[in-house]
Amino acid sequence: MDNLSTKMLAEYQGRRPGTAAIGFFADVAAAQAACRTFLRAGIAAETWTAGMSANAKYALVQAVRRGEIKALFGGWVAAPGELPPVFQVALVGRPTRSVAVHCSHYAAVGKTGLVLDFVGNMHRYMIPRGFEGTAVSVLHDQDQKAA
Repeated sequence: MDNLSTKMLAEYQGRRPGTAAIGFFADVAAAQAACRTFLRAGIAAETWTAGMSANAKYALVQAVRRGEIKALFGGWVAAPGELPPVFQVALVGRPTRSVAVHCSHYAAVGKTGLVLDFVGNMHRYMIPRGFEGTAVSVLHDQDQKAA
């Protein structure tokens, strides 16, 4: 298991176990690694990619809505409206230089969800107004030096 995926799993299990989570990564390989980590822990998880059909993505989201899948992991930027409000936790493993992408992580879970930032985006861009109580930076000292 890679270090980031292990941290994500621990934070998810410690803060909002059993809730619907979406993971954002810089590439598909990282998303697949996180998916495998969650599966090994007995958490129903899937990876979705930009190349999937709209119907396949819709089917995955519906499986999350029904509770059959607890975590979806992707290695691309989701288009506006592609993520319906079914997620309660955003696991952010993708550093970004875009404020819009940063804000999309918050939009994915709404104002009652939780954003767990593992890469320091909230230190670069701050937390969007209205979401102050829903975001947690889970960077550790050694991670901040590497970021």
